[in-house]
Amino acid sequence: MLAMRKKMLKGRWLVDIALLGIQGKIPFAEAVGFILARVKAKPTQLNINGVRFPQVDHILWSAILEAQVWQVYFLEPQVTIQAKDVVVDIGAHWGAFTSLAARQATQGQVFAFEPHPDNVQQLERVCALNNLCNVKTFPIAVSGIGGTRDLFVSANSSQHSLAEGPFSTRHTIKIPTMTLDQVLDETGHIDFLKMDCEGAETEIILNASERALTSISKIAMEVHHSQRAKPMRLLLKRLSSHFTILAIQYRTPELGYLYAIRRQQD
Repeated sequence: MLAMRKKMLKGRWLVDIALLGIQGKIPFAEAVGFILARVKAKPTQLNINGVRFPQVDHILWSAILEAQVWQVYFLEPQVTIQAKDVVVDIGAHWGAFTSLAARQATQGQVFAFEPHPDNVQQLERVCALNNLCNVKTFPIAVSGIGGTRDLFVSANSSQHSLAEGPFSTRHTIKIPTMTLDQVLDETGHIDFLKMDCEGAETEIILNASERALTSISKIAMEVHHSQRAKPMRLLLKRLSSHFTILAIQYRTPELGYLYAIRRQQD
């Protein structure tokens, strides 16, 4: 029964694509063509907002749905990407957000950080397929400390994490890490910081220097704790020293998105 339920859940994403095509949220012909190719077990690409994604499965579709269709990182009107912005994508996965940011920061640059080798390969493939010349990829995890750490590998390519969690397998790999301060040594400043790194967001902010925080203009990040939890309270306190927190929108009691902009006096 459990195996059958998992199979049904994996199949539902194709229904979602069909519904979005009918609703006009993605090109109808693109949706139909993609589904027919999947049914025939052919290699499939999906074109969303002018970006081509190769080898789309239910995991990548979930990321595309969040970043490209729902645009969860832009739900606050003040948190947007401008043409000349420097954008940092921490937890780039296969490029669902990276590619969207690259199309918006047409005169800027996108720095995409993704530690798992398989994900990096797919990320670079998306960038090459779409000729995203303003994207620079880094096969590195951003964390609270620089050096080398264990990455806990998940069966879901979007859920590898620096801390062992409910989706982790027993397999770990060694990966290089760098801090937010070290990221800024590379970028100079950050106009738009996006973070979706499976719980590492809090340690990244808590270990960032004053210089780092005052070099960031806008933040859109995933959060993994309720507002009453100690890690969340510490995160909010740290951010509040330099940022106006515009909103925290929860999808579940402990998972949501935080949006913030730096105060003008900083």
